[in-house]
Amino acid sequence: MLRTIGFQKPSQILWRIYLIINRSFSVRKIKKRWTGKQLPQLEVISNDRSKIIKKLKIFSENIDFMSMNWDAQSKPKLWRYHLHYFDYLENCAKDTGLDIIYDWIEKNLLGRLDGWEPYPISLRVVNWIKYFSQHQIKPDDQIVQSLFVQKNVLFKYRELHLLANHFFKNIVALLYLSIFFQDNKLFTWSVNNLKKQTVEQQNKGLHYEFSPTYHALFVKDLLDIYNLLEQVDKNITRALIKTLKEKIEQSLFWINYFSDGDRYIPIGDVNFEGCPSKAYLNQYASELGISSDSKIDEQQYFPRLVNNELKIMLLNAPFNPSYNPAHSHCDKLSILLWHKKKPLLVDTGNHNYELTPERQYTRSVQAHNTIQIDNLQQAEIWDVFRVGRRGDIYDTNISSNEMTSIFSYRKYKHKRKISLVQDGFLITDDVIFSGAHHYKVFFHVNPDLHFNLPGSEIHFDLSHLKIVLPKGKVTVVKTDHYPEMYVKRYKKTIIIQGEFTDRIRLETIIRK
Repeated sequence: MLRTIGFQKPSQILWRIYLIINRSFSVRKIKKRWTGKQLPQLEVISNDRSKIIKKLKIFSENIDFMSMNWDAQSKPKLWRYHLHYFDYLENCAKDTGLDIIYDWIEKNLLGRLDGWEPYPISLRVVNWIKYFSQHQIKPDDQIVQSLFVQKNVLFKYRELHLLANHFFKNIVALLYLSIFFQDNKLFTWSVNNLKKQTVEQQNKGLHYEFSPTYHALFVKDLLDIYNLLEQVDKNITRALIKTLKEKIEQSLFWINYFSDGDRYIPIGDVNFEGCPSKAYLNQYASELGISSDSKIDEQQYFPRLVNNELKIMLLNAPFNPSYNPAHSHCDKLSILLWHKKKPLLVDTGNHNYELTPERQYTRSVQAHNTIQIDNLQQAEIWDVFRVGRRGDIYDTNISSNEMTSIFSYRKYKHKRKISLVQDGFLITDDVIFSGAHHYKVFFHVNPDLHFNLPGSEIHFDLSHLKIVLPKGKVTVVKTDHYPEMYVKRYKKTIIIQGEFTDRIRLETIIRK
């Protein structure tokens, strides 16, 4: 725990102390009545959402809105969070959505249940306001007063102890609420924090938590903010609007880069529920007059090489942000492999956000296509989202025919070099670690594929493709595969293991 706290900003620690002191959630200190006279009319560009439904879906599970159970304690916390997000409003007709909103207000008393935590408030209030705008609804006093209380709770308990994507969501929501209630003081606070966080949370166009789905949610927020601020005629927003446009253009590059068909490549923590698709984000940007043709040359975090019909990607992103790498996995120098756009070597995915064996496996070295030394992880992974001491990535070099990088942790160094060779790739792994040690190399095969394992080679049932494995004892085990949250399948994982003293070189050849 102390090594986790050591990476945090002083402001995070102070805010956590503040939250502990205010843990009782004193409703007496929350201003509960709005006495203003006029609310602004917001215009939101969106696709037609006139579909009428009688069932709602969360993680593919049908929910009857006529008998909604907002408590749902039998469900995981993330599931309950999504219930309170109201992302499903976009699939509701005008009257249906209003019925659900009124039901929430009546059954969720102030400070009760998950719906009053800052993150669900942040998503819900934006979804409500956008829904009113899209359907040209003038909210009545009951809805206005509910939004006013949610605004005050959110600002008091904003997630400065976490920062990262949670704090960004808080800021976006407070910006919407500041405009909705014409609160100039809150508007200025929101804009100033957006200026800082938009720059801090984007690294060469990519959201700094290095998850494709969290990146997609970040881009959607950027588009929403840009769309909203263009309607506000204030000098304070002009520089921010210009910055937002540049950031969106860069971010869209990664949306296209990470897209694998109609899904995103699973890297780190991924959650496809409520995640906007590539098509949605590109269309949204187009409607706002923003180009999606931006190019980014420096792809050091997720570089890839292509050799005819084969494509390989190196997962080269550090544990980030250093002060809260909650969504990072022990996947450093792992690889992903495709043939004709068909995944061959895959990531395990992500099953849940609870303290379970599935969660522990998801974040472990064993769940990724990389090397494990002496049963060590690549970081001190604990609880659901915590990371203590962790390894570093350095000396990355990327060219058109080769990519190399070094990962170092607990006095060992692992250098992985991937080179183009005739009809494929050569992976060279050099490990340096003083003394006697053992190693394991993991290869996770797409569960939809069949293969044979004659000797030390993987032969896939397509185009005579094969992988010549590194030296060591070869075993095949059945392991979990999570194509999406709360869905479990099984895949075959090939493990090569052996021993070495001081240093070892292992070579893997992928070719047709």
